[in-house]
Amino acid sequence: MSIGKKIIIGISIVLILAVLFFLGSFIVGQIAYESDMKTSVTNEQTKQIKGNKEEEKGEKELGLAVKEAEQKGLLLLVNKENPLEPNYRPEDLAPIKYYAEDRTPGARFMRQEAAEHFHGMVEAAEKNGISVVMTTAYRDYDFQKTLYDNYVSNEGQAEADKFSAKPGQSEHQTGLAVDVTSASVGYALTYEFGQSQEGKWLAEHAHEFGFILRFPEDKREITGYNYEPWHFRYVGQDIAREIYKEKITLEEFIDRMED
Repeated sequence: MSIGKKIIIGISIVLILAVLFFLGSFIVGQIAYESDMKTSVTNEQTKQIKGNKEEEKGEKELGLAVKEAEQKGLLLLVNKENPLEPNYRPEDLAPIKYYAEDRTPGARFMRQEAAEHFHGMVEAAEKNGISVVMTTAYRDYDFQKTLYDNYVSNEGQAEADKFSAKPGQSEHQTGLAVDVTSASVGYALTYEFGQSQEGKWLAEHAHEFGFILRFPEDKREITGYNYEPWHFRYVGQDIAREIYKEKITLEEFIDRMED
């Protein structure tokens, strides 16, 4: 065989090997790519399944919390459309330890569970350099009537109805609501409390102790009342966390649960 033919054969062999190598590399790369894609899809599916399971678990736990709260009467909705009977009075009222000295002693009570969590909240705030006390918590029907009538006399009914509840329409009668203040605002119930260090801390942490800011800003059409940065309502920790997370009112939460 001539040298020329040998060279041609050698070149051909080299080209064939190169093609085979290229094809092999391509096939291996394709297999690896498809494997990575399958792994990625599997991971995403796993995350989605896990996420769905966690969501289902969360909804189930919230459902159980709602059922328990309803049994305890913690979701009792009291507003202009849902009044209480004049003789309604909780049976488990307990004294509050942290209060403004110059307010009526008869209002220094909350339902037992709410009182315990209020004490825990005040004590946790104190550890963070925040000092708060309550002004009034439980108010019976007659107390609220006196308060409301005074506001009407001074402000007129139309104005009074924006910030004061008629007797029977006040959450304070449930023993689950509490007005909170601090020395920084002269122990007054004022809008400035919402901008104070104490008011901001409560707005950010009250849900951890089962309380919600009952009358938030820009929710008057739903709650029926002006913004009150001092008014907190006990609903239980799980529900308070959900209301805080969703940035909704008690009315909106109850509506969602009924849907």
